[in-house]
Amino acid sequence: MSQDEDYVCTLDETTITKAIKELHEDPKDRLSSVNKFRDWILEQEHIKCRTAFYVPQIKGRISHELPDTAFLLLYLRGAKFSQLRARELLENTMRAMTELPRWFKTIDTREPGVLEYFKLGVSFPLPKRDPMNRKILIIRPGAISVKNQFYSFDNEMRSAYCEVRLISMDEVTQVYGYILIFDFSGFTAKHAKASWSSESFKKQSKVWQDCTPGRVKAFHVYNGGIFFEMMMTLAKPFMKKKFQQRFHVHDNLESLYKHIPKECLPHEYVPDDFTDHVGSVQEIIDSNVSLMTSDAFRQEIINSTKPEYGMDLTLKPSGPAAESFRKLTLD
Repeated sequence: MSQDEDYVCTLDETTITKAIKELHEDPKDRLSSVNKFRDWILEQEHIKCRTAFYVPQIKGRISHELPDTAFLLLYLRGAKFSQLRARELLENTMRAMTELPRWFKTIDTREPGVLEYFKLGVSFPLPKRDPMNRKILIIRPGAISVKNQFYSFDNEMRSAYCEVRLISMDEVTQVYGYILIFDFSGFTAKHAKASWSSESFKKQSKVWQDCTPGRVKAFHVYNGGIFFEMMMTLAKPFMKKKFQQRFHVHDNLESLYKHIPKECLPHEYVPDDFTDHVGSVQEIIDSNVSLMTSDAFRQEIINSTKPEYGMDLTLKPSGPAAESFRKLTLD
């Protein structure tokens, strides 16, 4: 059996139609595009990456093994099926692994530092999508105390990598994208002093804008105050204009509800008398911890962050990755 024969598209007709329109995905040409991308990777001496992934909770199953076809589709969809852009994305990912090993190598979802961030809910996905079918990820940088023995920017990035990996391997999310809610509740000047710098934002911006094959459609900032202004002052010089335009700042929850309905949010983010929420924050965190530390997902993260993966710049050919049939402005 070939690698492609194991792949079964999980998208419904509506999502396929959206993928055709927005991502230039041709179901009839899908696997040939994957094969072309795969052939190019196999020819590259300077790239070493994995070829198989484990994705939890697909259609009610605890885990499901997907060969590299699914992995390569993640990059092709992120590149709107431009072969050149997909190659650049993959190269950027491998280069980031090589240059920032403390963020992206040898990650174990049960290692104490990463696990602490999961348990405190510094970032976690919500169980319900928004009305546009986009996944929602809440980020709470103030949920962990700077006095916590595991508090570090490295642990924050390692845990965030796992969360983004989890939601990005979902084919529906690859098409519709995801949105971020930054909740600055509990964030203090000590947090900013410990983690924020022009250099750290430069590295973060490079990683999330050029190395992550996902569709981040909006950034919602709640309770940001002076800290959001500080963050933007540091990050804006490195942020692409399209991302700057996707920020929405909310001084109160009523403002947030105009974009994200209450029924998509946890109990703590809605009025006390509103019962049609997605559960309490702690319930969602507990469920997320169970998923992130499950044998299947733990192995998927271990397998995708092996120390040997990355890029050897001394072996990289000069010039562009290769010609492309599509040069597109990606969203």
